[in-house]
Amino acid sequence: MCLSTQQLSISNILSLFRPKKTTEHIIVQHLQKLGYTSACEQGNVLLAIMVGSVELSVACTNMVDLYLDSEYEDAIRNLALAGDKEGDLVRYAREALRLDPSFKGVYRIASSDHNSDGLNIQKDGRVFLDIYAAGRNVGVMLIS
Repeated sequence: MCLSTQQLSISNILSLFRPKKTTEHIIVQHLQKLGYTSACEQGNVLLAIMVGSVELSVACTNMVDLYLDSEYEDAIRNLALAGDKEGDLVRYAREALRLDPSFKGVYRIASSDHNSDGLNIQKDGRVFLDIYAAGRNVGVMLIS
């Protein structure tokens, strides 16, 4: 193997030991343009984006899972191929989220006393909002 004299030059040999220029990731550059200059601020923004993307990923997975091998699979495929973004395709997506929500429920503390349909909730009482059960109750969700 023959090496050229340019490869053996002193500057090329010394350049092997120089630290490489570090370039910032494009996301970091965009965050800096938005005013997030410290690493702590950038880390908090990235963490918030990652946490938010988890719910979105679960929702998308649930939608695909619900309609694979279902009686509606061909209809959904045809709507998607036809470019239907605001009509029936959206209704199928909402129905999938209703039947299998990515966010099943949440606990809250009552801020005041409340009595409704025989259910008595006292101030500072712990209440669970069951989104999953509400989505399966025909009387609760009426989507036109």
